[in-house]
Amino acid sequence: MTSPRNPKTPTTSIRSRAAGNAILVALIVIVILAVGAGLGLYFLQGPRPAKSPSGRSDATPSASSTIVETFVTQSVVVTHDSGGIFGARVVAYRDAGNGFDTTPTAVAQCDDRGVAALSLPTGVYRFETRAEGYGASAVERAVSPDPEPITVVLTPGRAMTGYVTDANGLPIADATIVAKREPSISGNHPILWAHGLLELEELRTAPPHECTSTTDGYFELSGLKDAPHWVQVTHDGYSEWIQSGVTIDRSPVAVQLAPSVPLELRIVDAAGAPIGDAHIEIRARMRTGVDLMRTLIELGSPTVFAGSTDAQGKLSCPRCGGSPQYSIRVTAPRFQPLDAVADRDSRGLELELTLQEGHEIQGVVLGPDDQPLPGARVRVHASTTAPNEAQPEIAETDERGAFHFDTLPLVTHTVAVMHPEFATTRQSNVLPDAGSLTLRLSPGAVIAGRVVDSRNGEPLRAATVSTSDPSGIRRQVVTDGAGRFRMAGITANSDLAMLTAHAPGYAQSTTDPLTARVGEETNVGDLTLERCGSITGTVWDANGSAVAGALILAVGPGREGAAGEAPHSRATRSSADGRFVIDEVYPDSEIRLLGVHSDFLLSRSLPFAVQPGEAVVDRELVLSRGGQVSGLVRDRDGNPIVGATVAVQPGGVATALDITTLSSAVTDSTGRFLLAGLATGAYSLIAEAEGYFAGTIEGLDVVAGTAIDWIELTLQRGHWISGRVTGVDGTPIAGAEVRVTDTSDGFRRLSQRTDANGGYRLEPLGEYPVDVRVTAKGYAEAERTEQRVDTGDVDFALNRPGVFRGRVVDLEGDPITSFGVKPYRIFGEKEILLKTRSFQSRTGFFEIDDLPGGYTYRLLFGAPGCGSTDEIVDVVDDTVTQLGEIRIERGKIAKVRVIDELTGEPISQVKVSSLRVGAFLDSEFDELPASSRNTRRSVTDREGRCEVGGIAIDPVPLLFTHLKYSEQVVELGTGDTETDVFLSPGGWISGTVRSAYNAPMAGLEVRCTGSSRDRVTNTSSRGTFTFEGLEPGNYAVIVRLAGGGKRENARFGASVVSGEETVLVCRLPAPDKGERGEEAKDDKARRKGDRGDGRDDRGRGDGRDRDDRNGRDRDRDGRDRDGRGNGSRGGGSDPRGGSGGH
Repeated sequence: MTSPRNPKTPTTSIRSRAAGNAILVALIVIVILAVGAGLGLYFLQGPRPAKSPSGRSDATPSASSTIVETFVTQSVVVTHDSGGIFGARVVAYRDAGNGFDTTPTAVAQCDDRGVAALSLPTGVYRFETRAEGYGASAVERAVSPDPEPITVVLTPGRAMTGYVTDANGLPIADATIVAKREPSISGNHPILWAHGLLELEELRTAPPHECTSTTDGYFELSGLKDAPHWVQVTHDGYSEWIQSGVTIDRSPVAVQLAPSVPLELRIVDAAGAPIGDAHIEIRARMRTGVDLMRTLIELGSPTVFAGSTDAQGKLSCPRCGGSPQYSIRVTAPRFQPLDAVADRDSRGLELELTLQEGHEIQGVVLGPDDQPLPGARVRVHASTTAPNEAQPEIAETDERGAFHFDTLPLVTHTVAVMHPEFATTRQSNVLPDAGSLTLRLSPGAVIAGRVVDSRNGEPLRAATVSTSDPSGIRRQVVTDGAGRFRMAGITANSDLAMLTAHAPGYAQSTTDPLTARVGEETNVGDLTLERCGSITGTVWDANGSAVAGALILAVGPGREGAAGEAPHSRATRSSADGRFVIDEVYPDSEIRLLGVHSDFLLSRSLPFAVQPGEAVVDRELVLSRGGQVSGLVRDRDGNPIVGATVAVQPGGVATALDITTLSSAVTDSTGRFLLAGLATGAYSLIAEAEGYFAGTIEGLDVVAGTAIDWIELTLQRGHWISGRVTGVDGTPIAGAEVRVTDTSDGFRRLSQRTDANGGYRLEPLGEYPVDVRVTAKGYAEAERTEQRVDTGDVDFALNRPGVFRGRVVDLEGDPITSFGVKPYRIFGEKEILLKTRSFQSRTGFFEIDDLPGGYTYRLLFGAPGCGSTDEIVDVVDDTVTQLGEIRIERGKIAKVRVIDELTGEPISQVKVSSLRVGAFLDSEFDELPASSRNTRRSVTDREGRCEVGGIAIDPVPLLFTHLKYSEQVVELGTGDTETDVFLSPGGWISGTVRSAYNAPMAGLEVRCTGSSRDRVTNTSSRGTFTFEGLEPGNYAVIVRLAGGGKRENARFGASVVSGEETVLVCRLPAPDKGERGEEAKDDKARRKGDRGDGRDDRGRGDGRDRDDRNGRDRDRDGRDRDGRGNGSRGGGSDPRGGSGGH
């Protein structure tokens, strides 16, 4: 891509990439992996490799504690073919860097000219526009200083009509009808899934269409797009009516509501006291988990009912009964949110839900000038597994810079603070209720530049420039009238900043990685954007008839080196005459049209070019009709099964239904189904329905363009068990896991979580007895064996387990904030280690509540860099034991900075360890996930710094080794003082030991002499060895020959030069005549070991060659990769390391 350049302004090379959505990246990756596509999505595409010139100036942001946002008046003009639309409603949602807010920033109505004026601070917004009789519109635009008007064109929408009646056919007035458009997804092609998921996120946040029925039950939803919709109808006293995939046609939608059985809820605290003003949202769950897209649509569906509890903590939902399950979300001030599931069997019952008391994290945010910083966004999220999968919470600091969260679970959290002008800061392992935090922001780095048109170099105003810096925070700014931007607060010393620029009508582009330094402003010059093109055309079938409703998408090559295609546009649907228009197509020389329709095969056009700004017209796409499979699903009595899911899978063998199914359908009221758009090939057909075993037909041959209509699937109803899980006091336990092992026909495991009433029902099961196991957090496990099926009273009353509480402190009584506990169950003279528990607590507090009762345990306490101690305890159910303070010795810390003796520059990747036996405390907890350093060996960072912890003696002798420097032993003191250590350049020897027959000799001892101390290592499976950190000079390399005999050890000479590698090939002498036979056998065995077990000369193969593939640390100085001595090879005896190699 070329563009005019200003000779005084550097231009950053960038490459187009399709618009992505950070919220859904993880989902897209999961889907792509699931279908095995291995496709590089254009949404995730990276830049073309190129270096960006940059200039720097001293531009440290001012440490002002108050940032005043500039408000501007943004005009939105809403029009249609004949002029402005009076009364249109415009709602603006701001993107604060982590997705668009759910609360509107501003709302306005259009005047008689169709103009709405909104007062907004500069930033990026989504403008949603609605008007009676028109289809809704949502556009994303940047608002810059002195903004230009935004024009939104609405088109007349379609109308959905229908009637709402009761079971007797009488009209129901004032029923609420809600409709939401579903994603335009058809088929399971990875590109289509990616597009559908992105569209789903937009639809999830868009408000639904809503109306009420008239006195004769009639309703009309206007302004709808010609696409399938999710429709929900509710009315007090009636069960909800929900239908997915409702299409808009001339036939009215017939809605019949059945009487409701109310769902009664009571919300209490842990003591049983009622909680008033708790907010409750209830949504229907249709159990459509076989179809991932349908499941995602369901999660974003409107609520069936929402309300707040009264003073007695009660709320009645008068609209339930039509769905198999309901998800319930309960929130209340100062309590943790609760998510629960109520089964249809819970109707008419009073469900009592218990909220746990919320815990607090509070504090103050200061700017670089140590003054309170208002307007900073504070985000907290659980850093360990939390109840109910606690979601992150966000708040803004007030005028005092203060923030406060009081609905958190009692687990450690990560607190992140974001601000437009300063670098993001994080604090991990924050335990609630531990006092006030003080978080101080630093200036960070600044990136500046311009965004211009690639053709003429004209600046682009209101373009957005964003980046995700290494702190994980996405920052974005808006260009001014001259196309300039300035982005502050980039995380300091970042070598990975990548800028993404986008403007309406232009292809989104991303720069190469940039370097940004704290206190400096990096000017990246001009970011050039290419204008998008457009494509218009017609979709035909093989007979020349226009195809309506086809999904059309422009695709092109993925990023360089990636396989497959990638989207270059958003999708559109063909109209009744087969015509389509695709706006904003990313230009490329190899664009193809991708067409999908439920009755046709997926089709691609021949490649063609779309130049920047070009309007490509009269393109044609021909779709070929696919094969069809239809039939009936019955039970064994011949009755049709309604709502069964039927799907086809490629190949001749059927597996369980999942998202990899090519096509699926749900049986109608007569039990019939239709699957269309299938390519020629062999398929398996599988049907599943609740309460039935799956039915399959394998080896079904389908021919495109033909229909198979003779299919009948008979499903066998399974057996079942059900019951309730409660505490011993009768309190229902929601969310307990019930696992059933069924061996009636092979080996099957089923599991389910209990609903809000503690109830469960597991089916289908075989005819023979099953084993049932129940687990729940905070309760002891329970199990029943040989439980008869078709039994409805398989209840469990769980005991509270024994609980151990205490604090881990050092010998001075100060808390150890990161530690672990290893529980050993004692069986006579034997011990069995159970799962290690890790804790992060500012006060050293721990609580262990999941050890099975009735046993004796040895609890071993320890921490990284500390010693360890143990306690013998007996676990008794429903008993709390206070262990008090557990004291362990805290190791000392040595702080060092390693510097090049000649240049004075810091040296990174220097290994720091100790040769002294007993230099470190004995501990089994150095490798805890919470440990930030390996206390047995540390490595210097890029500033040459490191800390070595867990030291038992003071002063401590430390060994400093690096491949290109002479090793050095320095005796250092411990404490807060950092010591500079200077290393002089050295060299290293890389060698290979081979026999007289040129076979690699594995496992031989090799000694290097000539320095202050001898080095010893062993050859790898490929016969290689390395000695590093050698001073310049002459050395003797001695190979100790295996087997003894009369031969002397082989001796070789080597010269080492500073900063260079000395390559040495040690070819062993031929053995004596009497030993030659044995030598030949040894060589043959070695060759078999090296090649016969699947390993070649490059060191590939099984795990025994791991040392050579992962590095040479094990060969160096007799130490293994953790810095520990290897007594058998290096001659050392210290089990913790340090003495090996002598």
